[in-house]
Amino acid sequence: REDAPVRLVAPVRDGVAMLTLPALVRGHVMLQADDGRARTGGVGIDVTETPALGDVTADAEYPAYLGRANERVPLAGVLVVPRGTVLRIAAHGSVPVRDVALRADDGETISLALASQHEARGALVATRSARYTWQATGAVPLARLPAAFALDVRPDSAPVAEVASTADTLFAGSDALTLEVRAADDHRLASVALEVRANGVVRARRALLAEPAATFGAQVPLDLGALGVADAATVTVQAVAVDASPWRQVGRSRTLVVRRATVNERRAAARAAADSVASAAAALARQQASLAQKTGDAARGSARQRGDSGRMDFDARERAQALAQQQRALQQQAQQLQQQAKALQEALRSAGALDSSLAGQLAEAQRLMQQAISPAMMEKLRQVEQGAQRLDPQ
Repeated sequence: REDAPVRLVAPVRDGVAMLTLPALVRGHVMLQADDGRARTGGVGIDVTETPALGDVTADAEYPAYLGRANERVPLAGVLVVPRGTVLRIAAHGSVPVRDVALRADDGETISLALASQHEARGALVATRSARYTWQATGAVPLARLPAAFALDVRPDSAPVAEVASTADTLFAGSDALTLEVRAADDHRLASVALEVRANGVVRARRALLAEPAATFGAQVPLDLGALGVADAATVTVQAVAVDASPWRQVGRSRTLVVRRATVNERRAAARAAADSVASAAAALARQQASLAQKTGDAARGSARQRGDSGRMDFDARERAQALAQQQRALQQQAQQLQQQAKALQEALRSAGALDSSLAGQLAEAQRLMQQAISPAMMEKLRQVEQGAQRLDPQ
């Protein structure tokens, strides 16, 4: 060594001097031979470790949509990663390296760039599962390379979408219907929509999801006429969900067939609905007639008792209260039926299915129900209720 020369004596045999260097020699060594008469030129020796590529590091950068923190991972054995993960890899040589690469079992080669004489860096994007082996050359042949490793790439699951229905075909008596739509993803949904097709062509697409979320569920009202499919007797409906991954994977529900009623079917359904309302109104009118007689009798009895003693006995009060409750319940039913008849009449008129016969049925039903809530009946009910408020203390 030039900074601290060490003199070693080598024995000579048959004109040849043999010298064994100490095991503690490290780094660069300069040798010179001197027999006391002459000195040779210097011979340099570089002492290194076994020529090898190693000290491998790998930093995993996960796709942003996963919301998962990046981390350092061991690049050995089988490494399980989500699809789209980027592995930032670095490898170091004990001697200067020239070419460093990873070779997949399908033949794909990923070259690492030289960051310095002893370091190579590169990126491996996990798009598929594969086994990788190292390839490298150095200033001298490399005696050891890092062990092979495998990537087990797990793709993101596609979202699921569903239109809730126990049947594959729905019968729509009018243009308006309501569907329950559900969707979910293992991470986030980017969009949920309802597609309406007629004759195999998408005629309308209604967006449902306001902002990204893991799940979606809602009752979705549809107006087939407003969606531009009023001319189709049969349409299909399908929910479509798209996830928020970089691959925008799509999930579709089963196709639901919606068969729209013909004009004759709508009129038959309307006539049945009108018959139902008319029958209910007639039954209500009969109940009202009977209750009106009882209410009138109770009102007159209440007036007589108030005239005689100013009080109503306990039994009479209980009967009056029961009559009042029955009368109130009957009036509520009458009001509901009246509203139902009015809504049915408007729906039939807008659909062009309101003929004179149906109109007459609905008018008669409304007349009968109006009698149940007439001012005269309301006055009788008031008298009964006022009388029931007085109780004989005896």
